Amino acid sequence: MLQESVIFQDILQKAFQEGFQEAFQESFQEAFQEAFEQGKREGASYIILRLLPRLLGSLSHELQARICQLSFDQLEDLAEALLDFSTAEDLVTWLESNPLLAED
Repeated sequence: MLQESVIFQDILQKAFQEGFQEAFQESFQEAFQEAFEQGKREGASYIILRLLPRLLGSLSHELQARICQLSFDQLEDLAEALLDFSTAEDLVTWLESNPLLAED
């Protein structure tokens, strides 16, 4: 009976370690993916916020904040659209026609 208990404890310990490693890997992968996506968004918004003032002049803090809240896909669309902007009103119109998307 003692030997069975030791074997059982060994099995439990291995199962716990494997479960812990798997959970850690999944958490690490999720955190890495989330950080990667956030980095893409921040990089895209940084470039757009550098380009827009050169094109349209200084932007209000409100417009800057709205741009920073866009999803990566929206930032890509804005990067293409800004080539057609000639006034800040064009940017405002674009932002109004592209409402913020809910984060997953």
